[in-house]
Amino acid sequence: MRRVLECFNPAAKDMSGTSVRNAEEINEYDHFILGHITSTAILDSISEKGLLPPRVTNIRIKDNLDSDIECVYLLCKMDKSYVRRAIEEFGGEGLVVLSRVAKHKLFADENVLWSVQKEDTLLKNERIKFCI
Repeated sequence: MRRVLECFNPAAKDMSGTSVRNAEEINEYDHFILGHITSTAILDSISEKGLLPPRVTNIRIKDNLDSDIECVYLLCKMDKSYVRRAIEEFGGEGLVVLSRVAKHKLFADENVLWSVQKEDTLLKNERIKFCI
């Protein structure tokens, strides 16, 4: 049986993500609903081509945050800092694109994992980013 975990809930008043707190619970699911935060200024490109990595689209935010041009970054909860970054770079309004992704196609962002290595919890503050 395929189980889908809706990690991202933009309608939640507190913009919270999933309530899953440990690896055992995560392993019960086959698919995840995650969010890609971007700008309405590039909605036409996303509608036409889908979510593609910057290496393919040549659309990237030119700031000093470390990111992989081979990845599309997905979040399991709202993060307004990413909305601000997208608007500052591209204009338009903030946009969250929800995506259903099979678990076996996900891998964690190494920069985020490094920053939470010292913590005991798998999903510290539920802010792990994923690439597809």
